[in-house]
Amino acid sequence: MSPLSRMRTSNTSSTPGMVPTANTESPGSPVRHVSPGRPVRRPGRPSVRRTGAVLLAIALFAGAPLGLRSVASAAPSLPPSIGNSILFHLQLATDIDNGGNPVGQGTVFPVGTKVVFGLLGWQYVPAGTELRVRLFQEDRFVFEAAHVVVNESGPDDGSGAGFAFPFYVSSGFPAGSYSVEVDYNRVPDEVVPFTIGDGGTFDEVVGSGTKTGPIPYKNPAEVLVVTRASVLRANMGSAADQVLAAARRVGDLHDLEADGQTRDTAAAAEEEVQRLLRSKPYKYLLIVGNDDAVPFDRVTNPMADSEASALADWELPSDWVPTDNYYTDMDGDPYAVPDLPVARIPSSDDADLLLTQLGDIVPPDGSAFALINQERKSQAGIVTNAIASMVQVRLEYTPPTTAEGFGSNPDAENARYLYVLLHGIGVLTNAWSANAVTWTPTSTDNPLDNEWVVQETYQADGVTTESDPTSHGVVQIGACYGAWTLDTVQEPVHKTADNNLALHYLKSGTRAYIADTHISYSTVMAASDTPRGRTGFELLFWKGIASGMAPIDAFQAAKVGIGRAIDALVQAGDIDNAKINLKTLHYMVYLGRP
Repeated sequence: MSPLSRMRTSNTSSTPGMVPTANTESPGSPVRHVSPGRPVRRPGRPSVRRTGAVLLAIALFAGAPLGLRSVASAAPSLPPSIGNSILFHLQLATDIDNGGNPVGQGTVFPVGTKVVFGLLGWQYVPAGTELRVRLFQEDRFVFEAAHVVVNESGPDDGSGAGFAFPFYVSSGFPAGSYSVEVDYNRVPDEVVPFTIGDGGTFDEVVGSGTKTGPIPYKNPAEVLVVTRASVLRANMGSAADQVLAAARRVGDLHDLEADGQTRDTAAAAEEEVQRLLRSKPYKYLLIVGNDDAVPFDRVTNPMADSEASALADWELPSDWVPTDNYYTDMDGDPYAVPDLPVARIPSSDDADLLLTQLGDIVPPDGSAFALINQERKSQAGIVTNAIASMVQVRLEYTPPTTAEGFGSNPDAENARYLYVLLHGIGVLTNAWSANAVTWTPTSTDNPLDNEWVVQETYQADGVTTESDPTSHGVVQIGACYGAWTLDTVQEPVHKTADNNLALHYLKSGTRAYIADTHISYSTVMAASDTPRGRTGFELLFWKGIASGMAPIDAFQAAKVGIGRAIDALVQAGDIDNAKINLKTLHYMVYLGRP
C-alpha cells in the first residue's frame, strides 16, 4: 500500500475560462529566440502568500490509499505531442503566489512538503486533447488526474494556457523518489522525476547507450588553413608565432597577405581563398582568426523587415548576417551553399584559446546532456530524439535549473554531446536564458477546476560565463547569437572568453562548437516534414552524427540539406519558411578544428 492518500481532482473538461484567440502559434510556425528590446532581468524575490492555494488543495483531497498499479512508462524519445502541439515542460512547485509566480519551483522538496503542484502549460494544444498526469512513488502508481483542453492558447497574443494539478498528502510526502508521467491523449509524453528529502536526484532521460573513443581530426593534407598573420602578430606579439606553428601542424597554412596585398575585406579574402582551394585537392577550410583577421561576409538578411524593431535598442544589425559560406561557394549557386566544409577558430588575440583549439582534444566517453527552455520542450523533442537514437540523453529545463546549477553539474560537463536550447542576444553574449512565466487563474472561485492564463514575464539565466561551464565534447547551441563573436556598438564592445559563451567554451577545450550568428528560428516539426529553420538544421546535424559522421561532415551535410529544403519549400509555395531556411543556411557556423 502506498502511504500517499488518494487524491481527487476534476478529470473532465473544465468550464471555459478564456476566450480563444485566432493569433495562436500552431505547429510549423517559427519561434524566434530573442526577446524584443532589452532583456528583463530576474526580479527580487516576490512577496509570497501561500495560504490560499494550499487551503484549496487541502479541501480537494480525501479517500483511502491506492493499491499497486502499473509502473511509470519510460520517457518517450519522440513525445506524441511533437508536430501536433506546443506543450511546455511540466513545472513542479509548492504554490503560486498572488503575483502568479510559481513558488518553490524545482525537483527537490523538503520532507514534510504537503502539496506539490504540477503546472502544465501550452502555447497551442488542440481543444479536446486529454492531458493526464500520473504520480508514482518510485515504481508504485499512486494517483492520476486528467484535463480535457478547452482553450487552445491564451487570450492575448503571446500568452499561453495551462492547468494546475495539485498533489496533496495530509501528513506530508514521505522521503523518497517520485515521478510524474504526463500523457497526451493517453500516450506518455514525458516523465518528470522529483525527490522528497535528501536522497539522490534524478534527471529525465531518453534513449540509452554511450559512445567512446576520440573523434578523429581530418588529415592535415586535406585542410587548407588561412589567416592574416599581421593581425595575429599585432594582437598577440610573439605568441602569434606559437599559434602559427600549431596551425601548420593541422593543415596547409597560408597567410592571405603573403604576396604583400592587403586583404581586409571579405570579398578580397574570399577571392584569395578560392584561388588556393583550386590549387590543390583540399576537402576542408579552417579559418584562424576573428572578424578582424579574416572577415565574415555580410550577407543580406532575408528576414530584416520583421527583425529590425527587435534589434534597434541593441544597435545590432538587422540588414545583414555574418556567414562563412562564401569562402567555399565555388560554384556560385543562388543560395551560396558551401561546396566544402568551413570551420573557424574565431579569436585573433587569445593565444591560449587558439592553441587549445589547434591541439588534440579528446571528448569524454559517455552520453548526452540537454538543457532546454521550459517553454520549448515541443521544439526540442525532435532534436533530442535524434540524439537519443545513438546515446542516452539527460534532460534538464530552465527554470528550474539555474546557471549555477548547470555550471557545477558534472553530467553536463562530462557529456560527450551537449545540446542547449535557450535565448541569447549579440550584445550580452555572457548569458543564455529561458522564459519564466506567471500563472493567472481565470476563475478565482475555482482556480483548480479551470484553465489558467500562462504569460511570459522575465528571462531566467540558464548558462553564464560567470558559472564557468565547460565541455570537451561536441556542443550544439540553439540560442540566438550563440556563435556571435563580433564587436558590438554597446558594451561589452569586444568579445572575449570572459564575456562570450562561444569563446568561453572554445577556450575550455570544446571538441566542436556549432551555433548561429544572428536571430535564429526554432519550429515544431514532425520527423517527415521538410527541414525548417534552426530546428531543421539541428535535426539534420544530429542525424549525421548518429550515422557516424565526424562533426564537421555532419555540419556540412546539414548545410546541404537546408539548401535542398529551400527548393522544396519554394516549390510548395511556402516562401516564408524558404526565407527562414535561407537565413539558417548562412547563420549556422562551425567553430573549432575540423
